[in-house]
Amino acid sequence: MKGPVELRQQKRVDKAYRAQSKVSVIPVTSTNPQDAVVFKFTHLLYTTWPDHEVPEDEDQASLLAFVRLVHRVNKLEDTSLLPPSTNIDPDPLIMANSSTGIGRTGSFITISSLLREYHLLSDTPSLNPLAPPPAPISLLPSSPLGPLPKELQEDLIAQEIDGLREQRPGMVPRDEQIHLIYEILSQAFEMRGGA
Repeated sequence: MKGPVELRQQKRVDKAYRAQSKVSVIPVTSTNPQDAVVFKFTHLLYTTWPDHEVPEDEDQASLLAFVRLVHRVNKLEDTSLLPPSTNIDPDPLIMANSSTGIGRTGSFITISSLLREYHLLSDTPSLNPLAPPPAPISLLPSSPLGPLPKELQEDLIAQEIDGLREQRPGMVPRDEQIHLIYEILSQAFEMRGGA
């Protein structure tokens, strides 16, 4: 390793509108680089999602493919090199970022979360992709904003966005972003023959 941050690999896949980089980081608190714990991560960038907007209609299929790619890259598939006593989550958390962290980030989190709940993240069919997800178990206290309007209380997308807004007000702020979430979920169900 040459320095505290090293770009180990980078590739661009224009067809999928993404850049993929593998990065290693040595914490600056390490006094001896040989003793340092190296953090390795993969950075994925979806390049056709303009700030404060949504991808064009013709790019939405690539967004669905990108969300699935993030899930695939993030899953820890080969644990054979780890000691048997290692307790590592095979489906670790994902860090999502955008310029303000509410529009694109909130939309990505909502899409990813609902695709996961409906078993639509992988390319292989699940047993029953139309089965409703389990009822969410909220660890949050009752909303200071009050319940969703009655006509939205059964809408899982509205529930997901509302849950995000409980944690960070302003998530998914634009109507176009909410519409995008419905479109991507609809495409995922159509690809499975479920809609």
